[in-house]
Amino acid sequence: MARFESRVLTTELELEALAPEWERLRRELAEPWIEQHPAWLAAEGRASAGLMVVVLREGGQVRAIAPFLLRRWNWPCRIGYTTVAAFPMLVARLAGDALLGSCDPAVQEALLDAVATAPIPYHTLHFEGLALASPLRKLVDTSPLLQRGYWFYSPTEPSKRWRTRIPASFAAYEASLGKKRRYQFRTAGRKLDEAVGEPVLIERVTKPAEMGAFLKSVERISALSWQGRRLGQVLEVESTGARKLKELAERGWFRGYLLRAEGEAIAFVIGFQSDKRYVYEKIGYDPAWGEHSPGNVLLYRLIEDLCSFEPPEWLDFGFGESQYKRVFGNDWYEEQNVYLIRRSLYTGMARATQRVFRATSDEARRVLDRLGLRERVRRILRGAPEEPTTKRDPV
Repeated sequence: MARFESRVLTTELELEALAPEWERLRRELAEPWIEQHPAWLAAEGRASAGLMVVVLREGGQVRAIAPFLLRRWNWPCRIGYTTVAAFPMLVARLAGDALLGSCDPAVQEALLDAVATAPIPYHTLHFEGLALASPLRKLVDTSPLLQRGYWFYSPTEPSKRWRTRIPASFAAYEASLGKKRRYQFRTAGRKLDEAVGEPVLIERVTKPAEMGAFLKSVERISALSWQGRRLGQVLEVESTGARKLKELAERGWFRGYLLRAEGEAIAFVIGFQSDKRYVYEKIGYDPAWGEHSPGNVLLYRLIEDLCSFEPPEWLDFGFGESQYKRVFGNDWYEEQNVYLIRRSLYTGMARATQRVFRATSDEARRVLDRLGLRERVRRILRGAPEEPTTKRDPV
């Protein structure tokens, strides 16, 4: 008789029925967070291609859960910034940074086996921002089952995930920055005030009734930003993504910010707070004010607000390194974006093609680095104006 039984859940009703046992396992994690909550997963599932939640039971009791979000993705084969070819994929992204449940190797291996044999036609598993020192990373690196059934792929080298431990007061945070950095941030704020002609104001948004006006500002600013103009990344008021944000506000998880100049928003932050963690999710600013670093001004005042109003323990800047994260952060750990590609003829062809183009792109990047032109070319392709390298902004 088999020791374990597994089941794959794909509907919100199934998630609701499992909620009490799910929350019990989530609370056993060292650092539970919002993405591992079933209600969050359900909201994200409606905004993506669906859910794949693998549940492992032993003797009728839930022992472990692996929650994945499904999304459509075109695996790009690029030379520089130009996509030459793309392979359509169905990606199963792990919600959060850990599997829920027992750390017993037998339980973990049985859960991975259930994931590998799930009747969902996904092409790859995605672990975003997987900590190098985490038990899950060790499992990914050493599991014979995963090594037999998947190819390991990471588009980037390991990097630092920056975060800020929120102190008891903003004065304590400022003291940790040092005199020079404090002066720079205060000066940036004063210069922006002078450019506007009056003090700019920060506005916190948490209530469902505030979301309509907030999303209108975000739509306008995101359309003006380089991400909107070049990449089409505009958050429209009536979009699925906007409806998801409204739902999260109704659950008390949303915490966004606007920076206003003369009554009009010039920068925004979309973030979420749960389980003592504030996640700094998405940012944008009106490029007309770019020379005055509105993103940095907003982030500095956001941290001041986090210190005084319902303070979390951590401000999490999310995956990927940036100059502003190193400046504002005071803690970090190493992480990596990891894909496990399910072995098949189709994924093997995609993988081989991608590797050829990546090698070509890496060589072009090395040439630009030798010539000292890489940053300049990057800015031209983004459509961004030339600016001194000392001016850095979160966007």
